[in-house]
Amino acid sequence: MWNRLLAVGILVLIGGSEGSSEDAVYIRSKYGNQLVTSSTLRWVSEQKGEHRDTAVEGSVERVLNEYGKNPEDTVDADEKQEPVIERKVYVCRARHNGIWVPGQLRFGKQACQISLHGQVHSYEKYEILENIEAGARLSWVRWDRFTGIPIGSVAGGAELYIARRKGLLDPLDEKKLGFVHLLGKLEVPKAFGGAAGRILVISPEEQEKEFEDGEVLVETEPIRYELTMIKYNLDKVMVKAKEKELATTTLRNENPYPAKIDTMLEYEANYSLYWGQGRAILKGLPTIIRRTNGSLMEEIKWGLPEFEERKDVYKLEVHLEAGTAVNVTLIANDTESETPYTAKLVAVYDDGGHRARTITGIRREMAMKDLKPIFSPAYFIGNMSLVPTTTTTTTTTTTTTTTTTARSTTTEQQADKKGGRTEGAKGENSSMMNDEGAEELKRQENVLTGGAAGGTGAGKGNSATINVPSFTFIIAIFSAAIISLRIIKN
Repeated sequence: MWNRLLAVGILVLIGGSEGSSEDAVYIRSKYGNQLVTSSTLRWVSEQKGEHRDTAVEGSVERVLNEYGKNPEDTVDADEKQEPVIERKVYVCRARHNGIWVPGQLRFGKQACQISLHGQVHSYEKYEILENIEAGARLSWVRWDRFTGIPIGSVAGGAELYIARRKGLLDPLDEKKLGFVHLLGKLEVPKAFGGAAGRILVISPEEQEKEFEDGEVLVETEPIRYELTMIKYNLDKVMVKAKEKELATTTLRNENPYPAKIDTMLEYEANYSLYWGQGRAILKGLPTIIRRTNGSLMEEIKWGLPEFEERKDVYKLEVHLEAGTAVNVTLIANDTESETPYTAKLVAVYDDGGHRARTITGIRREMAMKDLKPIFSPAYFIGNMSLVPTTTTTTTTTTTTTTTTTARSTTTEQQADKKGGRTEGAKGENSSMMNDEGAEELKRQENVLTGGAAGGTGAGKGNSATINVPSFTFIIAIFSAAIISLRIIKN
């Protein structure tokens, strides 16, 4: 039973590998005879004449415009009105006896044609070479037996490179019919490094032809990128935030007077930024990112997350009463954000050339945001008891109010005292009349006071403090006269 399950598993794996829609494309590295994976090219599985719009063109075939007579044609089905039209010939490869061999996919053919050991074979299942999002800079570079394999040459199989040879047709003569170039392969023995190779192509008569010179398909990689004209899709931003404690401290005012206490609080915060990888973009290539106005935003290695361990300080400042302190905790939001964007990616090459295309991606950022200090209630340093919350606020207010009220009260009291002094003087003059004839004087004074009061009331406008002393003096003289008469009679 286990043997059957193992066999089924192996078949599934084999089927999955054969049915894969994408396979890596290898190009010749500048470091010896090594091959490296292309970031902008790939092999895509197709069948029966199908291909993608981004398939790599290897040649053109000039034919009479007779479209419509062959309804089975599937490649480049757009009808044109010119008498002579060009049909694109695409680079393909097919597996023959377990070996991948590069060849051609012609218009009107339902299969990829390859040549091997002097014979031409056709396969309805094949792979098309695709230039992903037109991100690759491709060119055809001359080769002969006396030159080595160019750096960046695109491999089509083991020790086989994609190549072509100029046909008998003049490329500038648009009226002649036939192939401008004949597609095939560069076959190089590994031991010779390209110095003893040969180019094998498929002739119009569908026969294998050998040449000692021709052209090899080469991909030129950029030396750096520039990302410009960035537009963020803020409607689809995703943010995750978690509160985090960064640092704590205590601010003390040990002065005998209120003072402003400040300090610099150190904290650590990790930062990470990733602009994504995208398609058909070399990972690790130096990249300059510019703002909309063209100014420099930052420099990164494309496709690699930027990570920093940042150390920073936060200034704290608080007003404390004498002999008080406060505990402070610095917190922040540990934030992860994902922001979709659209931008123009410019690939810059060593020869000064450049290629631009529009890309989409997601900018991922991890950062500490929204820093803020949290203050505890103020407390006295001596006994750790809490400071009344209104002490600082009400001190100024109370002082101002009390000062104003005191001034007003003092003024009123002075006025009252002045009034008091007048009434007090009047009482003092009355008390001075108490002597030996007090009893008799009181009786006489009561009688006379009633009359005097009436006289005083008749004289409106006269002050009581002026008339009282004159009236008392008359009573005193009159009383003294009466006492004298009594003494004489006795």
